[in-house]
Formats: sequence, structure tokens, C-alpha cells
Amino acid sequence: MQDTGAGRFIPTKAFARWDAPAGPWPASVETRSEQDLGTVGQPRRPTRKYPRAENPRAAAFPGHNEAMVVSALLFLTVTEGAQKLPLPDIYPAPDVARSQIQSALKSAAISHKRVILDFGGNWCGDCRALDHYLQLEPNASIVKADFLVVHVNIGRFDQNKDVAQKYGVPLAKGVPALAVLDSNGRPLFSQKKGEFESMRSMDPSSVTEFLNHWKPSR
Repeated sequence: MQDTGAGRFIPTKAFARWDAPAGPWPASVETRSEQDLGTVGQPRRPTRKYPRAENPRAAAFPGHNEAMVVSALLFLTVTEGAQKLPLPDIYPAPDVARSQIQSALKSAAISHKRVILDFGGNWCGDCRALDHYLQLEPNASIVKADFLVVHVNIGRFDQNKDVAQKYGVPLAKGVPALAVLDSNGRPLFSQKKGEFESMRSMDPSSVTEFLNHWKPSR
């Protein structure tokens, strides 16, 4: 995900918009009688007619069939419920980044692990995708055995810019952006070309490959 430079943020991958085919509703909708269904010899039920103007769903959703209406109503209900539940933060306050990096490096020196710096923000969908992939197997086991992860909050591309510069990460290329440090704090890898900034369109196996490549030799 990248900054447009005007305070707005756009996904780097465009997704095609799906438009449902539209068609006119009939002037009335009739229920089929038992004789229409093949039950010959039984008394016919009176045919009920619902003029279009009396059908609230038809009036509210012209050009869509009933299945589409039900799907739309369910979607709106789920969306309204989801909006009331804020997602948990991945990235802590920006001002704790330096202390957390130093703490991770001290632990890495003892445990002989490497440190992953994850630059991003809680507003970033691709950053959340990366965090999710890191929690999937086998990635979660690799991280637990060989890495310490520090989430560095960049605000709206206006925080911890000096930290990113120190470790050679150009935030203008997009986030999430990663750097890998050895236990002495020396950068082994710095994301230069926005390799992970389109994480939502990437496969979890790409994270597995990255972790296996940069984990320490045992």
C-alpha cells in the first residue's frame, strides 16, 4: 500500500468490479398452482398475484432477483456488525520503536536469533495480511525458533522515518517493509523495492521462503 502524497492511501493492486446483470421485474409475480405442478385431479388453488408496486423488495431493489436481494441484505447486516468491532492494533505507539528494537537485539544476542523489523501501520491492509501470514504454519514455528519481530509504527508515513533510513528501508516504496538484523544489529536485508507492499495478493509460501532464506544457520 502506498501514499498518494495527498494524505490518501491507495492499494497497489486494482481489483475488477463485479456488476450483477440487471433485468426488468415482471409486472406481477404469480404462484404456481398444484395443477401447474402436475397434480392433476386435485382442486386448483387460487392464483395469488403480487403487483410490483405492492412488493417492497421489488420496489427497493429493481432489476435484481430475490436471491440477490437476500444476499445484499445479509451482506449489509454482516458489514454493520463488523464496523462495530475494531480490529486489534498490530503496531504499538510510534515512540516505543527504538526501545523495542534495542530490547530485541539484547534478547537476540542471548538466544542467537535474528531480528525482523516490520515497518507499517494499523491502517494498512497489506500489513495485516503479512501479520496473518506470519501466524500461519509453518511460518509461526520458524519465527518462534529463529526470529524476534519488532513492529515499527510509521504513522501516516510521518513517524520513525529516521529509523527506516538507518536500516536502509525506503518507505516511499510502500509498506509493509521489512529489514532483517543479525544479533549484533547489523542489517542483513533491507527491503528496497517494495517486495511485500502487495502482501494481500501474495501467497503465504512467499513468507515461508523469505524466513527460511534469512534464518540463522544452526
